[in-house]
Amino acid sequence: MNSQRSLNKLINSDIGGGYSSQPVATPELTDDASADALIEDASAELYPTLPPVTVKKHSPDFISQRLKVRKIAETRLLHLADELSKLADEVRYHHPLMAEILDEAWDATEEALALMSDGDA
Repeated sequence: MNSQRSLNKLINSDIGGGYSSQPVATPELTDDASADALIEDASAELYPTLPPVTVKKHSPDFISQRLKVRKIAETRLLHLADELSKLADEVRYHHPLMAEILDEAWDATEEALALMSDGDA
């Protein structure tokens, strides 16, 4: 009972709402079919169906967008590889195992860059 009173006092004005421990609606389920229908309705509300994208793969807009994304990914991978290499060098003396793992992560970024360059060919 005390928890209910303290819960009723809990109203956060910063986010503009409170928390209610009472359910808003309790669905009356009579059989398994209505339970399945309730689950399907809930999933339909959570994940709306979007229309398919109709951009042609050879259109100039698609190609330019793809090149921009590839350039951004390549830049970020290069930056990440540089940071991993620096961090591995800094911790190599104190934590050799951590440096090994960072070297493996650096190798993975190199593999990702190689895969991206293979996609260009």
